[in-house]
Amino acid sequence: MKSGLGAAARSLSPRPGQSRHEFALRAAIVLGMAVAAVAAWRLLDLLLLFYAAVLVALLFHALAEALSSVTRLPVHWSLAVVVAGSFLLLLGLVALFGVEVAHELRTLAARLPAAWHSLQARLQPLGIDPGSLDAIRARLIDGTGAAAIGEIAATALTAIGALLLALVGAAYLAAQPGTYRRGVLMLVPRERLRATARMLEAVVSALKRWLVGQLLVMVVVGLMTGLGAWAIGLPSAAALGLIAAVLEFVPYVGPILTAVPALLLAFAISAETAGLTLGLLLIVQQLEGYILTPLVQNRAVALPPALTLFSIFAMGILLGPAGVLLAAPLTVSAYVVVNHLLGRAAHVSGRKARHRPGSRHPSANGKAAE
Repeated sequence: MKSGLGAAARSLSPRPGQSRHEFALRAAIVLGMAVAAVAAWRLLDLLLLFYAAVLVALLFHALAEALSSVTRLPVHWSLAVVVAGSFLLLLGLVALFGVEVAHELRTLAARLPAAWHSLQARLQPLGIDPGSLDAIRARLIDGTGAAAIGEIAATALTAIGALLLALVGAAYLAAQPGTYRRGVLMLVPRERLRATARMLEAVVSALKRWLVGQLLVMVVVGLMTGLGAWAIGLPSAAALGLIAAVLEFVPYVGPILTAVPALLLAFAISAETAGLTLGLLLIVQQLEGYILTPLVQNRAVALPPALTLFSIFAMGILLGPAGVLLAAPLTVSAYVVVNHLLGRAAHVSGRKARHRPGSRHPSANGKAAE
């Protein structure tokens, strides 16, 4: 330890031929980097919220570009329509279905304890001690009484406030993307400006494709799960569909979490209903994994499944629930950056980049990127 501290002290000591001004400048840079690292760690939640706002802004821009290509409206007018339409749609859904969905969620929460007891009764003939599952029940269902209710209410209010802040921030980011892009590039040395600009464009393009594809997958999975649960006769089918759609944003882990309340409710009815529910969930996931996701994500980033799965757990350990939620887009960003730095940008997307006649080589856009 002493030798390490001595080496660090010697590295910060003025070397022969180094002026005091240069030494002071280097020491100030090192100190500033340390302060920036500490500040970033303390403001980690805010940085994650900013990243979420960036993702929503990219989604707004992708939808605006699609609308502009269909209606021939200028992109900025299409963006205004998309942002205004998104806020109006959100308010309309809350006004029309908010009460019903809230009622279904309360009904779902009220039915889970009885469903758990029914599951315990069914497991007892199999030789499984129901008492061994009491700790899980207390954690997942019973909570800690009023303290749990207060914690859930506080978490819900915080999540709603964060969502509103992310949406408003996304609207500002989407309105003037060039300003923030130039601000990022101002931090880059001039000799790395063009390469950084190309890498930034690659990350933005990949995230746009991934977000649009993931949005379509979430909507379709939510509809299939909700309609299937309604056809089977499960209670709170709309709430189950909503949960499936939201959790689908987290690959691999989300579908597993969706199955927990659905199977609990099904076991409370009958073993046959539980079998039908399990079959429904498996069919939905097979359609999503082998047909839906490859179809809508064929131009998005082709992430290795193991990388995505381990990144979700790693982000959950490091960053908590927000890390789990944002693990997939964070992995997309990191994957594109690493491939770009290694010179494999053409192989990042699901399809290899093809050179079209009349298109310019990426190096020809250097000045435009700058």
